[in-house]
Amino acid sequence: KTIFLLGKLYFIQKKNYLKYKIKYNKKILLTKFESLVESTDIEIDKISNFLNLAKSKFTKKEIKKQRGNRSSTDPERQIRRKEIMNNISNKYKTKLIELESLYKKK
Repeated sequence: KTIFLLGKLYFIQKKNYLKYKIKYNKKILLTKFESLVESTDIEIDKISNFLNLAKSKFTKKEIKKQRGNRSSTDPERQIRRKEIMNNISNKYKTKLIELESLYKKK
């Protein structure tokens, strides 16, 4: 059920994004979760520049506290993916693969 709910959520969010992108193009910044986790300093710089704000003296401390700038999360994700794929039906596997391909397009 979660896989189908994620699929529905994806299409709702995509529709909303496309609608708002037209109206507020210069006011929307997209950041992928993986980039934020693995390249936190770079992504914080992008966000700061986008919002026209300076980082505070606490930024580096908070990034460290939140475990930012992690090494690649891909190996761990692949292990979890394999566990999920081994425990779901073919119907759900197909849907999950479809969602993964949509996510990777960005």
